Amino acid sequence: MQIRIDRKKRKRTNDDTIADRWIDGIRLHSPSPSEEHSAEKALERLMGRIEARERTHAGRRRPKRDRRVWLAAATVILLLTVGGYWLLGSVRDTDPAFVVASNNGERARDIVLPDGSAVKLNAHSKLIYPERFGSKHREVFLEGEGFFEVTHDKRHPFIVRAGELNIKVLGTKFDVKADSRDSIITTTLIEGAVRVEHGGESVTMAPGQRVAYDVNTGRMRLTNLADANRDTRWTYGVWTLDDTPLLDVCDRIERLYGVNFVIANEHLLEKSFTGEFHLDEPIDSILRTMRACESLDYEKRGKNIILR
Repeated sequence: MQIRIDRKKRKRTNDDTIADRWIDGIRLHSPSPSEEHSAEKALERLMGRIEARERTHAGRRRPKRDRRVWLAAATVILLLTVGGYWLLGSVRDTDPAFVVASNNGERARDIVLPDGSAVKLNAHSKLIYPERFGSKHREVFLEGEGFFEVTHDKRHPFIVRAGELNIKVLGTKFDVKADSRDSIITTTLIEGAVRVEHGGESVTMAPGQRVAYDVNTGRMRLTNLADANRDTRWTYGVWTLDDTPLLDVCDRIERLYGVNFVIANEHLLEKSFTGEFHLDEPIDSILRTMRACESLDYEKRGKNIILR
């Protein structure tokens, strides 16, 4: 049995692509919206409409992918509400109120926020933030993974909106991973203190701890880590694997090195890998390590790599 791993196998839906285009194309103007049109109020109204719509489909479970598309759409609509209106086409001569920072590469991208806070944005991630923070708090929206070093400001709490979570801090170092393709959102605290909130539930974290939120069940789990810095190794160009399935490993290698995998042994699909690779490491070095760890063999034919 041969299984070919290519773009078609892991292709995203049209709705995903449209949502990404919306976010990438956003240029917003905000005439200092009133309290009625604040981000909090807009999100409450939006989520109320979504929940009402879902109740009309009682007895018919919404597919996980469709739910994630709704979350992406929620972020877009929220930003449009805060900004005040769509800009379909050319923009006027005023500057946009929000910045959409994307990282479409494989290495971390450095971003400095208006308050001096620093963010490292991981590959295939987006960060949305205002050009100027408001008078009450500092709020950003994350899709993907980011490592935050927040400037201390007791009067203006820093809030990261990641999927269904609100992560509130004053000044600290922490990592947030909120990939819409995954059902788990994680927050790892390196330094300081943060509070992770969802609905009426909240968890206050101490350094060296991780909170994992399950999108499907709505539950949060707090764990103590032996090495919390392991979750931030990607900021130094290190790819960390923790019981990572073979298909996910192959997908990342394909993007990094522009190759295609063909799996000629279906039993390899049960394999997973734990370890570390440097992003500038030669592909042959990675393949040799995989072969030694999981007793698989490989053959290179041009840009195709056959795993047996």
